[in-house]
Parts: sequence; structure tokens; C-alpha cells
Amino acid sequence: MRNESFFSAPQLRRDPLGGTRTPMRDWTLAAVLVTVATLGCSSRPYNWSPTKLALDQSLPDGTPQGRVTAVLDSLAFAHSELDPRDSTITASKREPHASDRLVFSTLRLVLKFSGDGHLLQRSSREVFTGP
Repeated sequence: MRNESFFSAPQLRRDPLGGTRTPMRDWTLAAVLVTVATLGCSSRPYNWSPTKLALDQSLPDGTPQGRVTAVLDSLAFAHSELDPRDSTITASKREPHASDRLVFSTLRLVLKFSGDGHLLQRSSREVFTGP
């Protein structure tokens, strides 16, 4: 069997590995980046107003520590135990469906207690994070 056809067959051209950028590749990359940015930033921030209102109504100053932890549990906050060093409880709650978004908000609370275990002060802030 002779191999003339093998050696005389037309050779296929190939782009170099790691080669040069083409305009089509640049446009594709730009389109992907714009899509990701749009999905991550275009939605409205989560409205924490109802949760903050529930906290205001349920946890006035002077609320006993046991009631505070019960309210946090009922509102699905993850929280620490009372820290004896500074008499605080820290709590946080992610917005619903946070795993569906690139950027989501978390409501963080710091609750300060008196020496006899009653709520003195509550502060909250919204923090934007990603997965």
C-alpha cells in the first residue's frame, strides 16, 4: 500500500494556541461581562422596612433578654448568645432568595443589654455582600 495520498492531502490550518484576540472574541467577552453586571446590579435592594418595624414594635428598650432571643428566633435571625464581656448579642439575617443573586443584602443587629439583662440599645445596618 502506498502513502502518496497521505502526504499529498491538503493540510488543515489551525489558529495558534493562546493566539491573538479576534474582534469576535472581544465582543463575546464584553457581552458576557455586561450580562453578569446587569444581573448582579439591576435588581432593587431588598426592603427591610417590615422587618425593622417588627423589631421596633417587639423590642422596646427594657425588653428582657429572653424575650429578645425569642423574637429574633421568630423572625429567623441567626444570633449569638449573650456575650458576657460586653453584654451584647449580635444577629443577622440574609434577604430571602439571596442565593439567586450575585449581590444581596444582610441585615445585621447589635443589641446591648444592661447588667440585669434588659435591652438598652439596638443598632442595625444593611450590608451588601456576595456569595
